[in-house]
Amino acid sequence: MTRRFVSILACLAVAFVLGACDVIAPPVPPPAAGGPPLVCQGVPAQICQQGLDDARNNADPGIPVVQVRIVCTSPPCTVQNGATQVDVLYANGRRDSFGSAWESAGEAAPAPAPDSPEPVPSLPVEPTCQGILERRCHDLARDAIIDLVDSTVVAAIAIRCEPGPCDPDNGAGTTTVTFQDGTITTWEFNYGSAQPS
Repeated sequence: MTRRFVSILACLAVAFVLGACDVIAPPVPPPAAGGPPLVCQGVPAQICQQGLDDARNNADPGIPVVQVRIVCTSPPCTVQNGATQVDVLYANGRRDSFGSAWESAGEAAPAPAPDSPEPVPSLPVEPTCQGILERRCHDLARDAIIDLVDSTVVAAIAIRCEPGPCDPDNGAGTTTVTFQDGTITTWEFNYGSAQPS
């Protein structure tokens, strides 16, 4: 009889635990008139919009999306390929969290040769180069914006050799970066044995 009592007690405990897991979340205030907050980290805008659309399509009927957070988990995330973690909060308190990955169709890129140089990052704008070789100018432009969190705020980059001449081994001058808000930052550069003016 003791064994049977323990078995019944164990079954009741399991039923209680399983029943407790089905707690209904409290409602969440609906989103503001501008739509749900969308937080995207390291993900292209097109992919973020698709994530928001998917969250809306997965919502229960009549329940709006309150917040969507999409984070790139396998940088760099591009329109062609990437992986993300998606967290969604709905107005009824429901939370969805899932991973998403995509890869464009087509031929796979060939593996780089073992001694090939690192790919050169692109610039947000084409720099204006005055009196300096184009390759050196592009290198100086990349150096100028490398620490920017968001290089899309750059409106123009000008590299000017002063007093000249600038050659592949020696040169000095100024780098000027103009930002979209009108802010302008200028500093001197020199390479080789040249000294700034």
